[in-house]
Amino acid sequence: FRHQIYYFILKNSQRHSKAGRYNSDYKYIVPNQWQGKYKNIIAIGDKKGGKSSFLLSQQNKSEFLRKIERISKANLKIFHVIRNPFDNVSTMVLRQVNKNGKELSDALVQKKMNTFLSRAETNAQIKELLPNNVYNMHLEDFIANPKKELTKVFSFLEIEVSNDYLNDCASIVWKKTNPSRHTMPLWNKKNKERFYNSFQEYDFFKRYSF
Repeated sequence: FRHQIYYFILKNSQRHSKAGRYNSDYKYIVPNQWQGKYKNIIAIGDKKGGKSSFLLSQQNKSEFLRKIERISKANLKIFHVIRNPFDNVSTMVLRQVNKNGKELSDALVQKKMNTFLSRAETNAQIKELLPNNVYNMHLEDFIANPKKELTKVFSFLEIEVSNDYLNDCASIVWKKTNPSRHTMPLWNKKNKERFYNSFQEYDFFKRYSF
């Protein structure tokens, strides 16, 4: 299983490279780098964002994480990328409306708030199970100083990288976040208060407000 998992992760990276490395209107091509190619693999991984949290919520988390480490024979490292929860939910709602033709309604907002909070609870549980193997990355910190944050990332991964590599990666990061909460019109006082009070239960969201 281990080699099969690594094979599919590698092939996915290579396919993504051949397709131009676009995803959600973002271009992931890093100048001067080796995307899709390698000499020696020292780390391997992938991302699914909220889908990862959903899949983990369906499992016995402790058993599942131990199984991943056992099969992969690797030191499991998890990146928890954190964004303003109001922006997260707004993007989820607007994506359903603009791309999937859903009706913009209070019911849709309530549904996406509940989805978000369910995934936040899963992430909090994972952090409790693996306190030293989860890295919290706040999106606005990364955008404000990508080189500094990338240095922390590779320290967490225990991988040495060159200054040129850090500069190349930092060069493609957008200069500002997308505050989608200001373009989603259904944030009334009731929704704001209910959602704010709910996500404030999690320490990694304490800095955020509307």
